Amino acid sequence: MVGCTTTGDVLDAIGTDTGDPGAATSAGASGSGSSAGDDSSTGTPGDPCGSDGAWWCPEPGMSWQVQRYVPIDDTVAAAVISVPLFTTDLAAMAALHAQDRRVLCWFSAGISTWGEPDRDVVNPAATGPEIVPGQPERWMDLDSPIVRDAMIVRLDQARALGCDGVEPSDIDGYLADSGLALTRAGTVDFVTWLADEAHAHGLAIALHDGNELVGELGDAVDLALDYGCLASGTCASLAPISDAGKLVLHAEIVRWATSPPSRSRCARPARCSRS
Repeated sequence: MVGCTTTGDVLDAIGTDTGDPGAATSAGASGSGSSAGDDSSTGTPGDPCGSDGAWWCPEPGMSWQVQRYVPIDDTVAAAVISVPLFTTDLAAMAALHAQDRRVLCWFSAGISTWGEPDRDVVNPAATGPEIVPGQPERWMDLDSPIVRDAMIVRLDQARALGCDGVEPSDIDGYLADSGLALTRAGTVDFVTWLADEAHAHGLAIALHDGNELVGELGDAVDLALDYGCLASGTCASLAPISDAGKLVLHAEIVRWATSPPSRSRCARPARCSRS
């Protein structure tokens, strides 16, 4: 992916890439890669949010990198890195913190799939049908106490691992044919609850897959991450997050083999300047 950070406005920053394919990291769909989003200043880790310094408060303009597979590639200079919760270990976390990085721990909060330690608890008791027949992915019932208990365990794990924040994804099941009675209002309630629980665990929380819900959830989250708003034309929906002085991290997913990352991709909208 090619990344752009924001500094006070949606995509009103310089997008850069590493220029080194070896530094890119795999994320999302098969065949795609990622690189750090950056601007002229990498930023420094923010002070904790809350009057009692309870959790990390991301600063606008911080550079970032996203990875979905281990081992973690720490060769890209970025102040924030998003890593998978279930496969990142204590040694990797300690190494990232030793480099003065802030670490977001990613997990799916809406889809039950392989590799999750609570899969047998959640599935099939609190899930819909297989999203793709024969594949072990199912939307989760966000109203289910089973799912919410599983999320608490995940936040416990994130806290014990040393994550600075969490990045719960796949919260947009209400827009899909999930086989469940998922609603927009129910999703807002779930994410608001999850944000409160994350903060109670001393963790920042990012809005991921929720551009349509910024108006309802902008106050509840500490930052937003977007993957693909240039392609979907939804970047402007993130303006309330950055207007509130919060960090918005953005990347576009590209096929590495056929379309190497280029700074020019960040120049498509008028307010994403080219370096």
